[in-house]
This record gives sequence, structure tokens and C-alpha cells, in this order.
Amino acid sequence: MNEASQNAAVLNHMKTVGPITSIQAIHEFGCTRLSARIAELEALGFEIDKEWKKDPLTGKRWKEYRLR
Repeated sequence: MNEASQNAAVLNHMKTVGPITSIQAIHEFGCTRLSARIAELEALGFEIDKEWKKDPLTGKRWKEYRLR
């Protein structure tokens, strides 16, 4: 999947399913650079909120992206 189709897939996911994380993007679209796709979507004028999440048991952190 090329960058343009990954952008479309990420945008479609946020519109129809809701927030997306890097792990979801890797598993669903093979997108290993979600933050780059988000930056490209923002450059196109989409407003995207970013929020850090943390697993209370493991302490692992990840970022969740959602359309505003």
C-alpha cells in the first residue's frame, strides 16, 4: 500500500471506526509510519487530535489519533 492509499485508509478508519493507534495501523494497513500519515493529513487541512495513553499495568505508552 503506497502513502496516498495509506492516508486514505487512515482517514477512512478515523471517519468510520474512530481513533487509531500505530499498532492498529500496522495490523490493518501495513502502515509503519502513522505519525507521518497524520502529518500529511494535517497538511491537507484535516484537524486531528493526539492523546497519549498509558497501560496502568505495564506502563507502556502510545499515542491515539482522532478526527476533531
